Parts: sequence; C-alpha cells; structure tokens
Amino acid sequence: MRGRGSMLSAGLLIVMTVAGVLPVAAQEASPAATPAGDDAAGWRVVEERAIAVDGEPVALSPDGQWLAGLGPEREFCVWEVESLDAACDGEGLAIRPESIVWAPDSSAVAFSLNAAIYLIDSDVYVFEVAAGELRNLTDDGLDEVNLIGDDTEGPILIDDVPAWSPDSQSLVFARTRWDPEGRRGTVLARIERDGGEPETLFSVDLNLPFAVYFPIWWLEGDRLLYSVLLPDLDDKRNGLWTAGLDASGARQLLPGDSAAAVPAPWVTDVAPDGRFATAYSRANQGRFAGEGNAFYRLDIETGEPEPVLTGEEPEMRITIPPTLSPDGETLLFAVAGSGDVVLAAQNIKRGATSVLTGAIELRGDGTLFGGLDWAENDTVLIPFGDASMLLTLEAVDAD
Repeated sequence: MRGRGSMLSAGLLIVMTVAGVLPVAAQEASPAATPAGDDAAGWRVVEERAIAVDGEPVALSPDGQWLAGLGPEREFCVWEVESLDAACDGEGLAIRPESIVWAPDSSAVAFSLNAAIYLIDSDVYVFEVAAGELRNLTDDGLDEVNLIGDDTEGPILIDDVPAWSPDSQSLVFARTRWDPEGRRGTVLARIERDGGEPETLFSVDLNLPFAVYFPIWWLEGDRLLYSVLLPDLDDKRNGLWTAGLDASGARQLLPGDSAAAVPAPWVTDVAPDGRFATAYSRANQGRFAGEGNAFYRLDIETGEPEPVLTGEEPEMRITIPPTLSPDGETLLFAVAGSGDVVLAAQNIKRGATSVLTGAIELRGDGTLFGGLDWAENDTVLIPFGDASMLLTLEAVDAD
C-alpha cells in the first residue's frame, strides 16, 4: 500500500521534471543550412500585431478567429481576434495553461486543472464559443480537494490533458484514480462533447498516478499519440506511444527513459496527414545547455526522430519549440543569436531557413510549453504573457 508520501513524491517529481527547465531555455544547433534571405523558406511576415488584452492568450483557434487563455484573475477567457472582445468564466480554477486545446472546427475549447503540481482534483472543462458557456464535462462533485490532506476520502478521479477527436464531437483524456487506501493508477478515457458517462479506454499504469502528463493527440483513424512519464525516469516504459482507442496496436514509438536519445518527449504539433509530428525533449534542453539536439521532426509510423537544425553559426539556438504550417510543409520556431530572439521558418523539403522578424520580446510567467500556433488563415500566435503578439504570414515564391 502506498502512503500519502508517495503521492507527494510523484507530484514533486513532476514539478522537478517538467517545471525545472524554463520553456525558453535554449540549445545550440548542429550544422545545417544557414538562415538565408527573408524569402528562402517561402514565407514572409506582412503584419505584426500586439495583443492588447488584460490577460495571457495561450492558444489560437485553428481558423485563426479566436484566442483562448487566462484572464487578469487567472480565469478562463476567449477573445475574438478582430475585436479582442472577451468572454470569461471559471473564476477560482487553477487552470493548467498547456492543457488548453481547441476543437479542430474551432467551435469549442477544452482544458483541465493543474492537479499534479498543486495536488488537487481536476476535471475536463469545455467552453462552447457560440453559447459563451463553460461546462464541466467530468464533474465528480468535488470542489476543493487536497490530495495529501488527512480528510480526503477516495477514490478520487483526476482528469487531465483533454484531446479532441478529429470530428470535434468527442474528447479523450488521462484519468488518475487515486484512493488514499489503495491503488493509484492512470488510464485513458473518453467522453462525448455533449457529456454523459466517461468510458475507460485502457490502462497506462495500474499503480502510478499522472503517468500521462504531456498533451495527448487523437489522430485520424482513431489512433492516439501520448507520452508516458513515470516517477522512475529510468523506466523503459517512458516515451512516446501510439495505440487505438481499444488499445489495439499499442507500441512505443520513441523510447523516453533517461538514457534515451530523446528523454521525456513532448509532442507540440502533428501534420494534417498524420505522418509527422514535432516534438522536443525538455530534459535535453537542460542537459545540453546549448549542445546537442532537443527539437525533432518525428515520423509517426517509424518513430524515427530527425533533429531540427537551424544554421551553421554556433550562436543560433532554438528557443521556442517548432510547430508545423497548416499544410505540414514548413517548420516555424524561434531562434536566438547575438542576444536577440527572432522568428524563423524552415522549408522541410529544401532545408532552407528564413528569419521572418526582428527581435521578439519574451516575457510573462512561462506558460509557453507547446510552441507556436499557426492557423489555417496563416495567422500565428506567439503566446508570451503581456508580450503576446499575432503575426500574419504570406506565402512567397522562393528560388
């Protein structure tokens, strides 16, 4: 039987593993194509716009019309991009910023709470844009729960990192079952957007809480892409996995233990055709401290990671994880050199890299974990607290 100390240790481990390396920590790039003229990658910036809102935008809707994030009191807010009019709800919720995820059709946005960090309960919440309404989809009737408190009764179901189905009608999420007197395991579960009883899909670990902490991806063909992060960082089960909704074809795509080439991989984006993903290793960001690779383009079928390299100059370092263009043909990321951080695009087939912007001011409370958002209308969100900005990109012919 595991005592409360085990739960506390698991929470502290996640704090050290995930929050120990700042999201803007940089790494040196291995030699590759030197960043060239502004049009080399086939894109240029035609408009830059500061986001003048009282709050912190975190996620841009796929259609580029809406922003979601945290308001001035850390409540949940959605802003209309053109007018920046806000609709806010969820006061008093300890929202986990990196769990905020838009439905593919841009009609709703989901999130969960910071359960593993604060050792509290969490449910899956959905904000319906048209109705301007926030709903708790997995409400278990618990308002305030201290997971290490003496008065806590179990079992407690802790729901985290929701992911949308491709048709925007269902969600999958990680569920920790914690019983003060018994088993504490992690499963993946499913619920319909309209609500109802969640369906347990399959178990990730029967004994450990928060085994799936990083965001989940629901791919076409009803396959899931998820990272396993266990308290024992040497555990060979750590890494990136794929499985069907019924656990069919479950396999580890990419090892993620402490000795692996890509420890604790975090997927930041998936190409529209589901063939490739962008991922990075926060452990490598801290470990290399400017040497080696921490950012990758990953073949989802083979699990083969291809390092994202930026240029020959040793001072060029990736500072914001890569994301993909809507057509999956271009990588977008930020690099630092000579003290400035700039936005860069890289054509995947040709390897040509372009610097798109002047210096970007990065500040805020460090809520940027998943990289940039590139919408279907070629609007890009750089989410950095009160320095957040929107860019409009334009495709250009590149020789």
